[in-house]
Amino acid sequence: MKKILIPIIAVAAFYTFVAHAEIKPASGIGPMGPQGPQGIPGPSGSSTPVVMAYSPTNTPDASVSFQNVTLTGDMVLNSPTNAQYGMSWQLWATCDTNNHNFTFAPSIVIPSDSSFTSPKLLTSNKTYIILLKYVSNGVTTNWGLASIVGGY
Repeated sequence: MKKILIPIIAVAAFYTFVAHAEIKPASGIGPMGPQGPQGIPGPSGSSTPVVMAYSPTNTPDASVSFQNVTLTGDMVLNSPTNAQYGMSWQLWATCDTNNHNFTFAPSIVIPSDSSFTSPKLLTSNKTYIILLKYVSNGVTTNWGLASIVGGY
């Protein structure tokens, strides 16, 4: 691996640039500045989803940020309650042995440049990962569809 030493003008130190763009401070140099401000706290995350009971219309609690549901019929997802700016909310929706329509309530914004349309027909025996973000466009703050990936 070829290393190149480049002087940093404002700092009396050298940085080592490694071929794969990893930057490491030269040995013996401490932190280079203050730590930035802490971001907005979100709900405590979990790598294990909480089971959401199936209902034809569901309004989840955003403080439970990772949930899963087995669809036994069509479902409408309303905006999660207890939202805070910057939050993410994730749902793993698995169809039973039938196909089901999954609809986002009008309060959940779908990006205008997206080819996605609601309702979405979900395939039997498949899991779909849905990610919502609580975001602002400068005028309003809403839940927005960040992604839906499926067929697992």
